[in-house]
Amino acid sequence: MADPNSSTQSPLEREALRWNPLAIAALVVAVCGAPGGIAALIMGAMALRRSKRQQQRGNVLAVVGMLLGLVSITLSAGVVAIWINDRSTVVTDLRPGDCLPEMPGILSMAEFEVVSCTELHAMQVYAVARVPDGSEEVVASRAEVECVFGRENLTSQARDNSQLTFMYLRSEFAENGQVAIYCLAGLGRWHKTAESIVR
Repeated sequence: MADPNSSTQSPLEREALRWNPLAIAALVVAVCGAPGGIAALIMGAMALRRSKRQQQRGNVLAVVGMLLGLVSITLSAGVVAIWINDRSTVVTDLRPGDCLPEMPGILSMAEFEVVSCTELHAMQVYAVARVPDGSEEVVASRAEVECVFGRENLTSQARDNSQLTFMYLRSEFAENGQVAIYCLAGLGRWHKTAESIVR
């Protein structure tokens, strides 16, 4: 076996005993998420070409780096797709015009799914108000008043034909002593629409 330090080796033999730095780099950057995965694919391909041309070691490292890079890109794409498709919103982020696929059942829930109003939905937020925190009876009576005034945001047909209700977060979720009230309109528990009823 040739001694790597031997001066009798040809330059080609010495080159063949060296590790390909691109193959090592491909393996290292493959674990850095999608950008690293793309770089790993490029560097791995370059390392394979260079290793073949210069007969350097590192083909296995280059292939492993490319595979890990591909896995990294796939996982990153999956996370982004889940993030884009996640249409839930915390209840304090609801705005007039938001549509909910189902009628909320629990007033203290923290999150609801929000859908496009061109999809079938059961309820639509037509007004949002904030009232001073107090007993459930006081908040509920204030909510009724606020939602009656908020009916002007509905189309004239919706004002006459919609089922109106409201929800609010309980006192432990009050911000700066204010409770958020969400006025909702819909066609009833078993009826859905695919159009907005808010002007």
